[in-house]
Amino acid sequence: MKTRLTPILGAVLGLALLASACGGSDGGSASEEDQELIDAVAAQFESEGDVPPGVDTNCMAAAMVNGLGGAENIESEYGLTVADVGSGNTDALDAVELPADEARSLASGMLDCGLGEVMIESMTAGSGLSEEDAGCLLGALDEDIIRDIMASEFMSDADAATIAQEAQTELFSGLFDAVGDCDLDPAALGLGG
Repeated sequence: MKTRLTPILGAVLGLALLASACGGSDGGSASEEDQELIDAVAAQFESEGDVPPGVDTNCMAAAMVNGLGGAENIESEYGLTVADVGSGNTDALDAVELPADEARSLASGMLDCGLGEVMIESMTAGSGLSEEDAGCLLGALDEDIIRDIMASEFMSDADAATIAQEAQTELFSGLFDAVGDCDLDPAALGLGG
């Protein structure tokens, strides 16, 4: 049975997965070589329309480059160069499998690129929530849960399955707690009450 909670859960999960496909925060100044790759990745995001309005494409591109160890490491580990990115040949990134701690570090930066506002917009669409209520719900959720869902996209299948399942279970439970913390009417979200 679909409830009005479905768009909220879907927004959080969907945006977490979108972010994992894009990258994370800029982490400070980049070397000239890293900056060239960051610019190429940002341009690719913009040309493909992969990043929704309100999300900082430069921030997302920088997080991907920084989170994967910089341009030199990306070329040696994945064979990906600025020229590859410019031509849209980024299939090598599909093979990325980071240790859990590194994946979590990369994902932590993703949350600083404007995703919060986009999540709030997605949560209000079709759910009957006001922006204020959606902001409260998002703020009441444990950021580590969202981070782990994002991070699981960069891990080995074994690590990803375990961590993503735990995070999704905690996310669903956390939404119920957040409804109470934000003093929302559970019936208005289709939760009974």
